Amino acid sequence: MATATPKIPLTELRHLYGFFDLFSSLECHRAMVEEARRDRNPGILADFFQKSVERFREYSNVAEPFYPDRPPRKELPDPAGTDGIGGTLSLTALLKAAGTAEVTGSPELDFTYIDRELVPARTTGNATFENDERSIRVRRLDWLLANSRDKLPIIAEVKVGNDKNPFYALVQLLMYAAELATASQLARLQQHYPDRFAFPLPKDGGAVSTGPVMDLYIVLSNYNPRSGVRQEILEGTSQLAQQLVVKKGVSAYVRRIACLDAAFTEDRRLQFTKLFSYSDT
Repeated sequence: MATATPKIPLTELRHLYGFFDLFSSLECHRAMVEEARRDRNPGILADFFQKSVERFREYSNVAEPFYPDRPPRKELPDPAGTDGIGGTLSLTALLKAAGTAEVTGSPELDFTYIDRELVPARTTGNATFENDERSIRVRRLDWLLANSRDKLPIIAEVKVGNDKNPFYALVQLLMYAAELATASQLARLQQHYPDRFAFPLPKDGGAVSTGPVMDLYIVLSNYNPRSGVRQEILEGTSQLAQQLVVKKGVSAYVRRIACLDAAFTEDRRLQFTKLFSYSDT
């Protein structure tokens, strides 16, 4: 008798993220970020994060890489023929060609490009989440990076122009981070990206690392500063990030939450500028 394929744990944050498909307007997201940062709510969201990490510890799939073969990743455009940042693919092509990036005036945020379009819960064999959603059909993490100074992993979500907003990106990153912060998933990172990262490891085979294991970056480009609601969402997301990163449920795994602006200069260089950055130090 064939053994049934185990279900992939469906975390609290993935449940929360599912609401974005139902409530997708900017006005709704402005109200959501305002509510999320009010009074006790940052602590509740941090608790969601910690519970999501604990929930995902049931999952182990070290042997398989994070990048799907089917459907394939779209080819990147030729960076030599790219005249600006028209979307995530063109920005990714420019960054991959550069290899590394400096953040103006904030060298602690400098980073190295590692990979793109990862699925943290990727599992072959027709595996599904507990709600029967196939793992190969879920959204993909935009960028996997490494801090240039200490090689701590960075996961990044990119929003170009009117492509969603920073609050949406923050919830995505929290969801992905919870699915990458377990001991098994950290071992998976080491397996498929050898010598690219350095991070604290669990003691004596335990489940919890001895310190934060990643940074979270929101990367915006051509974000419309004249849009009142978009500016309010950015400011609210900044305040929420500042509140979250000092909560024990988050700071045990996440060192820093930052937001960067990406621009393409006249001399054809990528320029990254810090919009905000918070850590528990």
